[in-house]
Amino acid sequence: HHSNFTTPYWWIIHSREQLSSELKILGSGSQKQVMKGYINSGMFSNNPLPVVIKAQSNAKGDAEVRRFRLLGSEVHLEILFLEYLRNEPGIPFLFGGWFDH
Repeated sequence: HHSNFTTPYWWIIHSREQLSSELKILGSGSQKQVMKGYINSGMFSNNPLPVVIKAQSNAKGDAEVRRFRLLGSEVHLEILFLEYLRNEPGIPFLFGGWFDH
């Protein structure tokens, strides 16, 4: 977790520790990795809730790293999109997120 950033108070998930230890990789590309896991803390301690986890991929070449720095990560842009449209029809619920560095 990067100390200069905080997650919004309304998010249920604020750290990796709140998810199941085993994550199943569903797909991976040059920008992001998509996994399946479970929220297993707080109100979901007794009945884990299945969730999709998206993480920034570390597989980038030099040109991609420059593009990434200019445009922002695909995962970051997706988070902004989901937060902006929160509670709109057809928009999946964003449970939260965290920063790993």
